[in-house]
Amino acid sequence: MHDLDPTFSAFTRSQPVAAVLRSLGFQRPLPVQSMYIFKQPSIGGEVSPHQDSSFLYTDPMSCVGLWLALEDANRSNGCLWGLKGIHKQGLSRRFRRLPQGGVGFDGPAPDWSSLMPDFEPIECSAGTLVLLHGENVHYSAENTSPVSRHSWTLHVVESAAPYVWAPDNWAQRQPERPWTPLYDSSSSSSSSSSS
Repeated sequence: MHDLDPTFSAFTRSQPVAAVLRSLGFQRPLPVQSMYIFKQPSIGGEVSPHQDSSFLYTDPMSCVGLWLALEDANRSNGCLWGLKGIHKQGLSRRFRRLPQGGVGFDGPAPDWSSLMPDFEPIECSAGTLVLLHGENVHYSAENTSPVSRHSWTLHVVESAAPYVWAPDNWAQRQPERPWTPLYDSSSSSSSSSSS
């Protein structure tokens, strides 16, 4: 969406988004995934607990999710739930291209059921931006309310050296349509522009 739709592209490449990423220390942020998430009244489905870096992996890891509430999000309409501090335990598994072809996880699904009571709701009003560390475990429950809960998510990774987009990531771009960074303030860019 951030590459194809002019409205989402303009927001993705806006100064406020760049300012957030600069404040996090990104030198060359690469937007690699965006999604409009519909949580329709009474039927909006659950998104099970997961870590974004499982799907969007760099070495070293750098994924950050920017989750924007387009409508108020609360427990009844399926707000996000997060687990504080879990990112310090590392990544549980990756979703990657498999050597035999196709894509899949490289390990069994983690059992987070015992931790479910420790998840905390991230209730917020429309216009709130939630930042998610790539190794944080988070989910959203079903929308059981009579009101919708729409949101938009942008996932960004660092692409300045020494960060490398894993060649076995499920998501890959064709050479003629590469991902383009939101800005480039890396030292390699500075040195090449001064020569």
